[in-house]
Formats: sequence, structure tokens, C-alpha cells
Amino acid sequence: MSDEPIPDATDPDPSDPDAAIPTPEELEREIELALRWWEGNKHAPLPAGAATRLATHAHLMCLANASINLTRITNARDIAIKHVLDSLFALEAVDLNNTRVCDIGTGAGFPGIPLAIATPSASFVLLDGTEKKIHFVDDVIETLALPNAAAVHARAEVHLLKYDYDYLVARAVGPLDRLLPLLLSRRDKFLALVALKGPGGNDEWHAAYKSGAARGFELVATHETELPDGLGVRNILVISPTGSRHLKPQRASSAEYLRRNPSARGTRRPQSGPW
Repeated sequence: MSDEPIPDATDPDPSDPDAAIPTPEELEREIELALRWWEGNKHAPLPAGAATRLATHAHLMCLANASINLTRITNARDIAIKHVLDSLFALEAVDLNNTRVCDIGTGAGFPGIPLAIATPSASFVLLDGTEKKIHFVDDVIETLALPNAAAVHARAEVHLLKYDYDYLVARAVGPLDRLLPLLLSRRDKFLALVALKGPGGNDEWHAAYKSGAARGFELVATHETELPDGLGVRNILVISPTGSRHLKPQRASSAEYLRRNPSARGTRRPQSGPW
């Protein structure tokens, strides 16, 4: 089960070699419009050049999509809203400035890459258990020269055995009644999980709570927001381990993480890379 927005019936099949791929210019134009909407709704503007970097990420995703099957959303306008804006909505729920963040199940790099572009003072590790996807994300990070992001091929419950974070972010990784039990024994490794959900997000939490799958966690905040142009409602849930703790997260940057753990890098490129 995935929380990726359901594609329109007219969306092209990503496996169709004749499906039109939007140009970088088309993507940048639509992303610029989406970011204007973002700023017009009282959100802080993204750093200069953000639209170009976000468009580059989106175009690389579209090019790789036929072979890796990263997304069914390939229309430029829908990518700008359903992927880019949807990722940025995490910033409505928490302040990520100067924090260490782990994107679990990053897939094509959402929400991790847009959040890393939007929040250069934070350090991001993007996790995925699918090797081909993490290779793609690693290529994007290198292409964009993102100094505050690293791609790591690992499952969250294994990675969290060793590393602590301020926040975990999760989008399109399945229902909470499956995710939270996986994180239960690692709940001392993070301060909060930010779950980007569809319109049924609150119902999903209540179902997990009622079934006992949310044992050890509490819902501390919810934010409901609407995508522009009537493209859907999103629920952002902030879920914390139950009880007060005084965790001191590991403050190493993404670059330092990779220097200490060169084998954790997403791709098979030489270890003497830009890190």
C-alpha cells in the first residue's frame, strides 16, 4: 500500500516508451508557479535557484522512470504539486532548521531532496531498501551538488540501530499499522516521525492506535492542508515516542556520515568522491 497520490486516468503509463517526458523548462515553469503559491500562503521562500534544482531532480526522475518505475505522476504540473509541494508540506508541521533528518523509504527522493533544498542548514540521510532507487537518488544528489544530503541503501529499522536523528520523515511507505511496529524498538533513536499522509491520515492513526500497532507512540500534532487546484487533501502527522526523553541526536553532517561509513554510499562509484 502506498500513499503516493492516485494518478489521474489520463496520466501516462511510466513503462510506455512513447510517453511524453516533460522538458526541464516545462518542469521549472510549473515548479516556479507552485513555489509562488507556496510563498503566497505565508511560507518562507526557498533559497535562490531552488526551482531549477527541483526541476533537474524531476526531469532526471522522468528520464529514469521507464527502467526503474519511480512514479506514475509524469505530468509537469502534477509533479510540481503532487511531488514537490507535497514534500514541502512537512515544513508546516515542524521546523527542520539545524536538525538531522532521515527520510525513510525515499523512493525517487521525495520528500528528502526538496526538503534538503529548502532547508540547507539541516542534514539529511535518504534511506531506501531498493538498491536501484538509492543509486538514482545518489546520482541526483551528486548532480545537484547537495552538500547536506546523502543516499544510503538500508532499511530504517537496521540503520537506526546505530544512528540517532531529530526527525524521521516518511511519505508513501505504507500504512502506520505496519510502519510503527518496525520502529517500536528504535523509538529511542529519534524525537518524532513526520508522516505525510493522504486525506485518511487521521483515520489511519486511529486504526493503528485501536489495533495496538501504535503502542509506544503518541500523536502530538496533525496538520491538514489542501493541494492547489483541488488536487487533494494532505494530512501531516507528527508522532513521537511515548514519554519524555532527553535524546542527544548525533549531529554529524551527511558528509561526515559518509566519510566514516564509505561502504554505506548509495552507488558503486569510487569512495574518493566529493564527500
